[in-house]
Amino acid sequence: MRLLTPAKVALLVLIDMYVDNEIPCTAHRPVLEFLTLHTMNIDLPLLRHKLSPAKAQAHVSRIRTVEATVEIVASVAVFQQLLLPLASKATGTGTGTGTGNSPAHSLWDVFLQRLWKVNSLNEMHVFIATRPRRLLRQWTDASTAAADDEPESDAEPGDQPQSSAVLRPRRRLRLTANSPFGQFVRTCRVDLQRQTFQQTAQLWQAFITYRQPTAGQMRAAAPLRGRFAFDGVLDDAAPTEDGGGWAADEVRALADVVYGDMLRGDVTEGVAVSTSDIENLIDFQVQRMHSFGCRVPMEIRHQFEDMVRDAKIVPSKTHYLRYLEAWKAGDYTTAFDQVYRFFDYSLTNNDRQSYQMALMTLAVINSDFGCYDDALTAMLEAISTARENGDVRTLNMCLRWLFRFDLNQPALLRALDSSTMLTNMHETFSYLKTKSAEAGMIPLIVSTYFLEAEYGLATGDSLAAISEAMMRACYLIGSKNLPDCFGAKATTASRVWSRMGVALLSRLECDVFLQCGATAANLSTIVQVTIGKANHCALMGDYPGALALVEGLTVRFHGLMMPDIAEAIVRTTRCIRAQQLLSQGRLRQADAAIALLAQQPDGLPRALAAHHFMQLDSLFRRGEYTAALERIDDMLAQLDTGTTSISLQLRLMLCKARIFTRCAKPVRGLTISVRAAMLALAARAVPYLCEAAGLLANVLNSLGEYAAAQHLLAAALPRLLETEHGALVGEMYLVLADAYMGVAGEMAAPPRRMASEPADSAVASTAPSPSAPPSTPPMRATSPTDDDHHFGQRVPPPPPVVVPLTAEQMHAALERDAAAAYSVDRGQAREALAQALWALERALEHYGETGDADGQCEALSKKATALRIAGEQERAEAAASGYLRMREESTGRVF
Repeated sequence: MRLLTPAKVALLVLIDMYVDNEIPCTAHRPVLEFLTLHTMNIDLPLLRHKLSPAKAQAHVSRIRTVEATVEIVASVAVFQQLLLPLASKATGTGTGTGTGNSPAHSLWDVFLQRLWKVNSLNEMHVFIATRPRRLLRQWTDASTAAADDEPESDAEPGDQPQSSAVLRPRRRLRLTANSPFGQFVRTCRVDLQRQTFQQTAQLWQAFITYRQPTAGQMRAAAPLRGRFAFDGVLDDAAPTEDGGGWAADEVRALADVVYGDMLRGDVTEGVAVSTSDIENLIDFQVQRMHSFGCRVPMEIRHQFEDMVRDAKIVPSKTHYLRYLEAWKAGDYTTAFDQVYRFFDYSLTNNDRQSYQMALMTLAVINSDFGCYDDALTAMLEAISTARENGDVRTLNMCLRWLFRFDLNQPALLRALDSSTMLTNMHETFSYLKTKSAEAGMIPLIVSTYFLEAEYGLATGDSLAAISEAMMRACYLIGSKNLPDCFGAKATTASRVWSRMGVALLSRLECDVFLQCGATAANLSTIVQVTIGKANHCALMGDYPGALALVEGLTVRFHGLMMPDIAEAIVRTTRCIRAQQLLSQGRLRQADAAIALLAQQPDGLPRALAAHHFMQLDSLFRRGEYTAALERIDDMLAQLDTGTTSISLQLRLMLCKARIFTRCAKPVRGLTISVRAAMLALAARAVPYLCEAAGLLANVLNSLGEYAAAQHLLAAALPRLLETEHGALVGEMYLVLADAYMGVAGEMAAPPRRMASEPADSAVASTAPSPSAPPSTPPMRATSPTDDDHHFGQRVPPPPPVVVPLTAEQMHAALERDAAAAYSVDRGQAREALAQALWALERALEHYGETGDADGQCEALSKKATALRIAGEQERAEAAASGYLRMREESTGRVF
């Protein structure tokens, strides 16, 4: 059976009742919801409560569409549950199942009457084939319309009407040909016309079996019904009281020939299910496996397996569904076997759609096992097949996977011919947007815009171009009402705000999605956004909150996650715990946690970069700067500047500059810091730009340019505070405290005596000394003569008299001037020292929030020194005691 099943015939009967206006207005809503659910797989009550998280969450574990499909195929009792509580229209004659002229009490009685009127193979064929006359034609003449709207009678054609009340006009409805019900009616008729006689006979027998549970109710309403009442032909041929009809043996022999073992109850065939129903259930399960791992209840899955066994034709995606189940269970041998079965099916049946899906599946599973060359070859073949088929959706999925693969393994993709479009992502995005617009696939256009924004973030593209792509995608989401794209919007927008250094808005994007948009998203998106929020909490130093977020995912979706999603959760949990151990100074335990993260193939992909930087942090905290520099050089040599994420380059450059600072050679990191600052400024990467500015300020401090360092940090610190990176903010406050201490040291320096000045020094002075002889009077200006070459020029005055001073007079004058200046600089030095103490307090506050033991020790040591210089001995002793206590605890943790 391709489409038509006994359940579909019963749905046609219910639609016929609705068209004939036999359903009262009060029953329209439940009946239409029932028909919409079973003809279009749309649950209208769930759509009405889509915006209510509580109501939607209640429907998550109850898959209504799957349950409805299985229930209606298995039994006719679904119609009874719907129609029995609904009252029917009052009629003048007996249309119910009761005796006499009593009216039908419910729509279930009317439905049974219509269902049992289809009492032969010919009647079923006529019923299905003539349903399209209910459709509204575009060109309909007046005579046809009048014939359709003529009065109808419930009596037989040969009977005389009993009264005028029996004949009354019945207003019929019309179905549009392209309406959902109209399409369903036309599809049923077309499927019946394509069937052979044998297939139609099998459908009729399945319909009898499907309807048979209601035979007791019909027999109670009409006790004179015969044994063969299910078939009008056999019932008419049965012997009557007046001696007419066939003999009983002849009728029984004919029934045995036509129906076989069905009369004896020895039916070996299962439920009558169509290939269309099986494909819909498989598509639903595949979607749920992609989104939530497995959301179909066990009893529904068992019924589904029974239906698959009863189906005559195994759909193509059955192998793919079994592959997903085996992959999720970790049975990779069975997973490979199902992939190859999928290949065999697609090649045998020349199914190009299944072939491209099999190629994409093979690429994914090869990538999971580290066979990147085979994975890339399979994915390129899938892209070529999708282009030949014009399948934009599959092409978008393949190119998205290729984009991720390019970030993780750039060397393999760069080995391709540079003239191909796959090496130019911008042309690929333009191609995808154009083809998606031609096909009218708005969600694919939105996903392409988000993919373009992510690519710009990864490669350091212009922030204006990234924001433009984001705004175009958000406009399409709002104008076309695409709630399924909220997850991609939240993920990409969070990364954009992080690049701009506004951590509050980045975290707000995650919160809004998790509270409002998670009901319409799949599990992978929910996990990705939750992991992003947990990373934000870890940067702020809230490690317990971050671990609670990630562990909450495991509790909520236990047993429902695909292997890659579960692996991402495990890796994030280990990263957060390793970072917490590093901050607390527990280096031995941190190294053990990092070793678990490092069990991956060689290379430096973006997803594996976390444990590399944690290993650098561990070497940095241990003081092994030589090994750290060698590792950074190796990692920089592996990077491919054309395709690798720009954040990796910036982080490595800044780590190298920070190591030079720790080695008491900050000037060697000047060039690297300037290059990192220029690269971050071009990419508008605010967190890295502020970090580079802090390292440059440290270099200026080492050169004695304390005022310039203060100005640089005054511009960088406000933006750095918006990033909410606690450890980095504490480090920058330490650099600011060093700058203030340098200024205080310059201003508080006492005046030095000029001991190296010679005793016979002379100072130019116009005032005569008391012991010096009187000065010579100035010369008068004489009138010029003919011999004078300076005719018309004024004679210059004589130079001032140089009076020699003794050494004692010179030293006294210098000490007098220095004392006057020193009294002014002492106040400014105390103010700078107070500012340094304030910066140290802020550094301690931020280091305390993140739990960084090394940072707190450094801040306490500097604070104790500053307080001792300021003359506050008690506070200095308290700070020194805190430093010693924390250093002892940190040393005990390390060893």
